[in-house]
This record gives sequence, structure tokens and C-alpha cells, in this order.
Amino acid sequence: MTVAIARAFKPVEADLWGSKFETVDHTRGTLKKATKINAEVERLKVLLGEDEEGDIGDQLVEKVGEGLDLRLQAIAGGKKKPSTILKAKWKAEDLSLRQLFGFIGELGLTQMLAEATDGEDDEDEGGSDRPS
Repeated sequence: MTVAIARAFKPVEADLWGSKFETVDHTRGTLKKATKINAEVERLKVLLGEDEEGDIGDQLVEKVGEGLDLRLQAIAGGKKKPSTILKAKWKAEDLSLRQLFGFIGELGLTQMLAEATDGEDDEDEGGSDRPS
């Protein structure tokens, strides 16, 4: 069996209201940015219960969008960033925080499953040295 570092990450597709994206792996720079964004998201989640003005939800959607901008790249000629789509849907009342965080969880789980099963279909692609 051969293990290649170039194959260590297996992207998965994501659909945001018809706009198609695929996940990208974090490099040093994006990991630093993502860590800061995640810390801010967690801070905002704590404040959400005390939000009398309704601004925390807006800030959460914006920060989560920034995180998805790092994690997803458009495919099939798409030009919009995930953050742009999320903000528009949030303002149009077409997105709830429950939906947003459910999507994030599902995306993470799907990514883990894709990586765990990577190589199982390599025989079709001629990419595995594993005995059958």
C-alpha cells in the first residue's frame, strides 16, 4: 500500500442554495485565520443569550461566513463567496442559526467520513496498491 501526502485530503461538495462549493484543506495561514474566527464565534455564541438588540446573530452569521470563505471554494464557475450568500439569506429571513450550525456540523462530519473512506474506490481509479 502506498500513502501519498498529496492524497491526504479528500474534498467534499457543499451546496448553498444552488451555489456549489468544495472543501479545501487548511494551510498554515488559513489555519491561523480560522482559529481566530472560531474563537470569535464561540465568544459570540456565549453572548447570544444576552442579546437585546439582535446584533449578535448578525455578527455570528458574518463570522461563520468568514470561516466558510476559508473552508470552501466555488466550483462550476461560481463566483459568490459563502459569506455573501449567508448574509443575504440571513437578511431575507431564509436562514436560521440552527440551520447554519447544523450545516457546519454536517459539513465537518461528511469531511471526516470522506477521509475515513478515502481509497475504498481507488481500484476504479487505479490509485491503490492494496491487495483485493
